[in-house]
Amino acid sequence: LFHADLLGPPLEGYWLDPARTAVVGAKPTPEQRSLIEDCNRIMTEGIEANVKAGVKIREVAKTTKRLRDALGGDASDFDANWPQFGHSNGNMWEAPFISLVACDESEVFEENMVFGGETFLTREGVGTAEVENNWIVTKDGIELLTRTPLEWW
Repeated sequence: LFHADLLGPPLEGYWLDPARTAVVGAKPTPEQRSLIEDCNRIMTEGIEANVKAGVKIREVAKTTKRLRDALGGDASDFDANWPQFGHSNGNMWEAPFISLVACDESEVFEENMVFGGETFLTREGVGTAEVENNWIVTKDGIELLTRTPLEWW
């Protein structure tokens, strides 16, 4: 497995930091494929599908954590160091955070906020996958800024 993080390409004054995980040679084992696809599912179904203006940020974190727990993963340094599923993007990584520990119940997504939604998923003996998309919050959902494919096979 390898991760590609592109830190700091600004778009209209906002800091972006998309990330993808792939397998060298594009021929994943079944375990590697499952890890990467589950990580991507957490991003799309847990985070992005639940975001729109007016939604409580902490509720998206709760929904996303439930999905990640259901898909299974092992404790990792990523979870310990970044206990979140995303963050606002401005001049760098900024609050509010999509998190159960770094967000309070009153914070909501506001229209035109720029966010990075991210997740890490570790499975012992397989590795760690990560994915991050950048998007703008709209009244109806998100406007995806990151258009790179989630999977490379």
